[in-house]
Amino acid sequence: DGAGGAKERHFFSHEELSARRALAETKGFRVSENSLVMALLAKRLFREILPHEGKLLVRCPVDYRSRLGLPTGYFGNAVLDAVAAFAPAELRRFAVEEIAGRIHEAVREVSPLKVAAHLACLRALREEEGLDIFEDVGCPGLLVSNLSRFSFAAIDLGAGPPAEVRPASLNPRLAVVLPAEGGLAAELRRPRISLVQTGRAEALSVR
Repeated sequence: DGAGGAKERHFFSHEELSARRALAETKGFRVSENSLVMALLAKRLFREILPHEGKLLVRCPVDYRSRLGLPTGYFGNAVLDAVAAFAPAELRRFAVEEIAGRIHEAVREVSPLKVAAHLACLRALREEEGLDIFEDVGCPGLLVSNLSRFSFAAIDLGAGPPAEVRPASLNPRLAVVLPAEGGLAAELRRPRISLVQTGRAEALSVR
């Protein structure tokens, strides 16, 4: 279907994540369950992802409504990717806990100042290139979207809460993390990333 390889499911038990979080604390790394899942995925997949300017980018969408004081009911794209960059040698050498610590720090660094700079960049790009540019600009690296804390059980359209939740589509650069019995599960297609000669990153599917 042109969307990458076959779907994969990676399971992470609560016991494993708790043990790794405790180990990270003994090593002096601040981590979260989310950053540990991202680090484990990066460890497993980095050999199959082309680097961007020599680095593998691991990115996580951050909802910045609370950081900007926006109401919880705000309806808009109030999301900015937190990006952690690693040399391939670092991902081979570093322990999962150290990788997770760097990812966690990148998430914590999403600030109102960084959001303002990001929005200014998008505005300038739109004014200079037009809206069509956003059809061409992609996100190199591994994108992990964690929906495990979303209250799917609260979605009731009259037939009761959903019995199961599945991603409607999976871009080959995207891993979607959902709650699973006894832990979390990430569903994905193996990312296949290429860089265009203009220097802009573009996600390309291998057909």
